[in-house]
Amino acid sequence: MSEPTTPRPWSSLILWMLLPAIATALLALAASSWRWPTRVEIEFTTRRLAFTTGDTENPVLNVRVPFSSLVTERCDTMTFVPSELAVTDPASPTPQPLTLPDRTVRLACRDPDSKLTLRPPEATSAKILGTVDRFQVDAGARVVLEAHATGEIDKTREAELTVDIDRARTLTLTAPGELAIEAEFVELESDGAVPITGDFRTYHARLEDPDPWLELGFTRDPTVIIVLPAAKASGIFVSTPIPIETVELLYETLTGELVSPLLSEATLSYPEFPSIGAVTIPRDELLGIGELGTAQLKGLELDAVGSFPVKDAGAAGLRLTFDGIAGKARSTDLAFSTDYRLTVWDRFAHGSLWQRLTAAVAWALATAWIGRERWQKLSAGR
Repeated sequence: MSEPTTPRPWSSLILWMLLPAIATALLALAASSWRWPTRVEIEFTTRRLAFTTGDTENPVLNVRVPFSSLVTERCDTMTFVPSELAVTDPASPTPQPLTLPDRTVRLACRDPDSKLTLRPPEATSAKILGTVDRFQVDAGARVVLEAHATGEIDKTREAELTVDIDRARTLTLTAPGELAIEAEFVELESDGAVPITGDFRTYHARLEDPDPWLELGFTRDPTVIIVLPAAKASGIFVSTPIPIETVELLYETLTGELVSPLLSEATLSYPEFPSIGAVTIPRDELLGIGELGTAQLKGLELDAVGSFPVKDAGAAGLRLTFDGIAGKARSTDLAFSTDYRLTVWDRFAHGSLWQRLTAAVAWALATAWIGRERWQKLSAGR
């Protein structure tokens, strides 16, 4: 008499075949919360921008940037070769000519409060004094740009760009014609005695070909304020992308509070995943971008016309696009914080079709293989 056949445990077979689906669900749950460094593009306009340049020497300012006046603090020297030179001070407004055996004038800024201001002579109404021809910056320098504007939004409006650089070397200017150089706590090192003593002097110079240039040298971290007509502000920066290692978007108020420097809403998008819609970031939220991989600033422009929602008469903006891989991309308001990095699930769901097909085929093959193995074991009576 034959032994009764043991019923096949179909429930066990079904459970084993569900394992790939269960594992996939658990992986999807983990992937939906695991964020990964993400390439983002962020378009924004800001009154202040700080960044560290890449590991190769790249210019920031364009060549031949016009200026109507220029101020530099914490410079080391200013050198120029005038055809005529005179000097005044607050107590002696009448210019006193200076005759130097060597025509080369060297002004030395040895005091921590040294300051040099280049401006047109009082008698002229020239809109352009000269041009910034070269601003040499070392690789890895920290650059801080801050924009401001003066005057009404019309033909009299001027833009002010403050540039702080911790590794600047030289700044070359061309200013043919007459100019005034206000010197505060600055020494004249050229041969020839200065007939006026005091900490505040104004040098009146005429520069002519072949020497219409001035060169400023730096050994400290200088601050340079470039003032130019608003109509000429848009071409002040280089048109090529600027490689960067860090970027910072913070503005400190007069009371010491750190606030957002954005002048309009920022737009964040994902170039590698165009199916994900762009995100709008309110301008009053603090935007943090950090832990950068390959990153650059593109399309940097100085907007002094005020084509953004802020109607402050002194508002001028730096308009640009950040493009790079960010290990940190977050905005914060008083109550909430939003992380803009994509999750692993986002990358899968919005990735290419072949990636999703590959995952589906892998899941199907795993399910079929487990089912086949269990069926064979059950058929053998195990």
